[in-house]
Amino acid sequence: MNKLLHSQWSIPKRIVLIVAFVALCAALTVGIFTALKISNKNTDDAKIASTQKAVPTSVEIIKKYTDSSLISDRNYYTVRQSMVTNTTIGYQLDKKDYGTNFTSVDHVQYDRKDKSTTNNSASLKSTTETFLTNLGMIKKSNVTVGSYTLTTYDSNETVCQVSDSAALNSLPASYSLSCISHTAVTAEYSSIDKLLDLRAKAGHAKENIAKAVRLTITERNKTLSTLAITRTSNGPMLTFIFAAIDNQWEYIGERVSPSVDVQDSFELSSDLKKAINNTKYDGFLAKYIQ
Repeated sequence: MNKLLHSQWSIPKRIVLIVAFVALCAALTVGIFTALKISNKNTDDAKIASTQKAVPTSVEIIKKYTDSSLISDRNYYTVRQSMVTNTTIGYQLDKKDYGTNFTSVDHVQYDRKDKSTTNNSASLKSTTETFLTNLGMIKKSNVTVGSYTLTTYDSNETVCQVSDSAALNSLPASYSLSCISHTAVTAEYSSIDKLLDLRAKAGHAKENIAKAVRLTITERNKTLSTLAITRTSNGPMLTFIFAAIDNQWEYIGERVSPSVDVQDSFELSSDLKKAINNTKYDGFLAKYIQ
């Protein structure tokens, strides 16, 4: 078994519910992410490297953005900034075959006070774009799906994503900026790749992956990691399951991600049940995988 660096955070929910939620989010955003992937691939990385000046860190960018007089439009107010709930950035490195999600603690969101106003103001959008490009960031994509427009800005040090959401039902129009360091991006890809390598070494054929999202739960010396896999084909989402005791990792198995649209997806195979109930895990896996 192999050693693998992993996130040290725990979740009191059962993973079957979390996996189902991840599957739902991925289904809703697959169009956005595919478009972002295509758009990102069209950017000339050499241009980024040759034209870029030193860009502030993700923390500094959000601080500059919120501390300045940029957001002077009184039709908006700050609703959250770097809260425990965080936010998610969907991004794919050009050199990678798949994309993933990244949790950003450096973000700020603005909501329109007037819920009857459908869209965000043009001045807010143009001011934000000018702010980011003046920092040396390069606009890589601008993709609209449904009521959302996601715009990604990139640099050698930092990735930022702007979410522009029109009013929908009882929710007001909202506008947010989230940033994450390329160091964090590289670290997450490294953790995912190590899990995929572990599965390959267990003798499983490589899947054509469009997106892989990692979730990790730790209790004392035991750790469970799952990868929610969106395939490039039209097949159902998959969940790859891995576990470790004292950071010694093994591939446990896989299943179709639980979904009301996929018959029997909430059922576990006999082989997976056996692996989950291995006595060395002392009920840890069985508690979260059902």
